[in-house]
Amino acid sequence: MDIKLNIDVTDRALEFSRNMGSLFVNLGVIDKESLERSANRPVQKALDEHAEKVSHEPPVDAPWNTDPIEPDNLKVEPPTKQETKKYSKEELRKLGAHFIQKKGAPAFKKILTDFGIEKLSELKEKDQEAFVEALNA
Repeated sequence: MDIKLNIDVTDRALEFSRNMGSLFVNLGVIDKESLERSANRPVQKALDEHAEKVSHEPPVDAPWNTDPIEPDNLKVEPPTKQETKKYSKEELRKLGAHFIQKKGAPAFKKILTDFGIEKLSELKEKDQEAFVEALNA
C-alpha cells in the first residue's frame, strides 16, 4: 500500500514528524538511534525546486463523481405526506379530561365549538391531530 503525504514545513509539521517517528520506534520499524540522527538534521524551510507541486484537483481515477453539482442538476423532491396520528376515543377522553383539570370546562367547550362539534364523540378522524394540538397549546 502506497501512502502519499504532503506537509508544509511548519511547527505543526515538525511536531507531526516527531510523533510519526515515535510511532515507528514503538512499532519497531526503525530504531531509536536512527530517529535521533534524523532529528539532528537541518530543517529545510523552502521548497526544493524538484519537489512535487501540490494539486487541489481531484484524482483522475476517482471512484466517485467529482463533477460539481449545479443548481439545475439538483432534484428537489416534494415533502412526503406524513400520516396523521390516529387517536382512540379513550386517548381523546383522557386528553380532554386533563385539559379540563388544567384550564376548565368553559375553555374545553370553546375548543369543541371551534371544531364545530358539541361532543367529543363527534370529532372527525381528520381533525384529531389539530384538536390534540389545540388542547396542548
